[in-house]
Amino acid sequence: MNHLLALIFICFTSFSFCQTRLTVREIYDFQVGDEFHYDQYYQPTGYRNIILDRKLSNKGDSLTYLIHRDHYEYYSGKYTFTHDTQTVVFTNLDAFIDDVSLLKYKKDSCHPFNDSFFKSIKYDVPVYGYEHKERCVFEGKRIEEEFGLGIGFTKFAIHDAQGPYRWQEDLKYYKKGTVKKGLPTPFSLDLKKIGWPYQTINVFPNPVHNKLELSKVFGSDSRITVTDCLGKSSFTDFPYSTGLNVSDLPAGLYYFTLLNGENVYKGRFVKE
Repeated sequence: MNHLLALIFICFTSFSFCQTRLTVREIYDFQVGDEFHYDQYYQPTGYRNIILDRKLSNKGDSLTYLIHRDHYEYYSGKYTFTHDTQTVVFTNLDAFIDDVSLLKYKKDSCHPFNDSFFKSIKYDVPVYGYEHKERCVFEGKRIEEEFGLGIGFTKFAIHDAQGPYRWQEDLKYYKKGTVKKGLPTPFSLDLKKIGWPYQTINVFPNPVHNKLELSKVFGSDSRITVTDCLGKSSFTDFPYSTGLNVSDLPAGLYYFTLLNGENVYKGRFVKE
């Protein structure tokens, strides 16, 4: 009897899990403040996307996101950074992602297409991935993509044996609300160490008990990160406009970095 119940449970679990395909709506369910870091394979280059705004169409079948992107590249011993704001639209939200993906490629004997749906240990979310192979040429080309529930694409890779050519981008870190997974890109490092010039800025009161004010007013597109004296991130406030509530921080010395467009400001304060 126990074996029968176990078999029924396994079959039910496998059916309920494997028969479900992530939809575009589920994959690109981003919220304002969500953050995603990607690295490119074989080189210290990558980018960070931060969701600034989202709008659902009147018909409810397309989402428009305003995304702030920071791109970094390491060359000749130093990092360089570029910044821009992009508008991205996702449509056909209730469609299965495999239906959308299959539109990109042929599906015949020369172009086999394999897909899978699994629970990702790395990202701790359901993930849908597919692999497309061109087998009608010598050693051919292989394209892989993976998509995670609520976190967009987690991997994009092209392997071309005839190139030789390989291109790959991987999700290294994401933040959704209080959930954080992975390791942040160099944007989380001390900006002075990675060659990004910064300006100092005064804060008051210092020492502070509840609310910290900066001596300069910033727009709502600014972002401030606070770390303790050991370099451990305490919190990030985005968007940041004015004033910083530090009442929940333990007493001690803290450092902060504020990003405003291409300008970087740094300072420190003491929490009483």
